Amino acid sequence: VDRFTKVSALATPTRTPTLWEPEEYERMREAAERLPADSELRFVNELIRRFGLRSQEAIAARSTWIRETAEGGWALFVEDYPENGLAPFSIKGARARALAIPEDMFATLMRRKLRGGYLIEGERTVADGKLRCPLVQREHVDWLRQFCGDRRLPNHDLRRWAGSFVYRDQGPGAAQMFLGHVSLQTTMESYAGWIGALPPIASEQTCGKEVA
Repeated sequence: VDRFTKVSALATPTRTPTLWEPEEYERMREAAERLPADSELRFVNELIRRFGLRSQEAIAARSTWIRETAEGGWALFVEDYPENGLAPFSIKGARARALAIPEDMFATLMRRKLRGGYLIEGERTVADGKLRCPLVQREHVDWLRQFCGDRRLPNHDLRRWAGSFVYRDQGPGAAQMFLGHVSLQTTMESYAGWIGALPPIASEQTCGKEVA
């Protein structure tokens, strides 16, 4: 059985969930899209906001995660990385999955694949068996707080936002696959309470569809 679950990355949104005030989120999204296309900060934002990656997964992401699928498409395979002797899936309740690469991000990801190494450039250290990266865990968080204020976990807010739309539009099973939750109960307990308050968004702008 294929250990990877194949779902699509989130398309660029036009509406916002209630995790932040809509104006806060829209200002952030517009500011992110004004950053240079090759900006590391923008790329961090897109990995979390559109692919729904955890911070630790974004830090761990390597060029080898970008691979062709059996169907002939390309996907970002979120997986462990035993060559480092470390594993992001020491994270409680995380599992591997394959996320389809949206057309507007294909060139960016392929350039980073050809470059090799980590997808995000930046200093890394190891603490408590996990990779740490100030660009993801400090600089991006500080950048987000100019829009959302003193929220405790702004990176995770972006992941929750993406997962909430998948849950609402395609159900808890699709959201579980997209977010990489081992347990469906985790998805339902964490996301179900937000669904009714989400603003409408066109279904083609959400993620979670299986790769054909």
